Amino acid sequence: MSAVIARLAERLARDPQGIGPTGFPFAAASKASPASIAEAEKSLGFSLPPLLRRAYLEVANGGFGPGYGVIGVGGGFTDDLGNNVIDLYRGFRLGDPDDPAWCWPLGGLPFCYCGCAVYSVVDAFTHGNPVSLIDMEAEEQGTTTAGVTLARSPFLEVWLTDWLDGKG
Repeated sequence: MSAVIARLAERLARDPQGIGPTGFPFAAASKASPASIAEAEKSLGFSLPPLLRRAYLEVANGGFGPGYGVIGVGGGFTDDLGNNVIDLYRGFRLGDPDDPAWCWPLGGLPFCYCGCAVYSVVDAFTHGNPVSLIDMEAEEQGTTTAGVTLARSPFLEVWLTDWLDGKG
């Protein structure tokens, strides 16, 4: 895990700017404070995945990575609508009153915006913190999130390493 954090810090020191798929520029945010991490974990009701927590504290509170960037906790990088990971998780967990089958996965933290209502989601409850894509545009009435979820990486560490290696 420390090697990934070191590589991420080195990459952002060299090039703090990112370019989204449509040419949208974004930049790494400042590091998160321990207080903002504690507030996020209290609001979410669970601990952030350890690697993501370290990235926020030691490198940047979002604004790096694939797609339109990793989204931060309070005071950090947001999606295109100004939402941080807490806003997104809590909003998605509310469900859809018109579609009772739709239920956002417990502990599924939308942490990277890919565009067009597609998010990379890290499983905060499973060992290794696997990463999936959830395509909310593909949702059809009566489907669950399982029907619009694509597994991407068995571990958050592999997901970040793939991006650092130019694979994602």
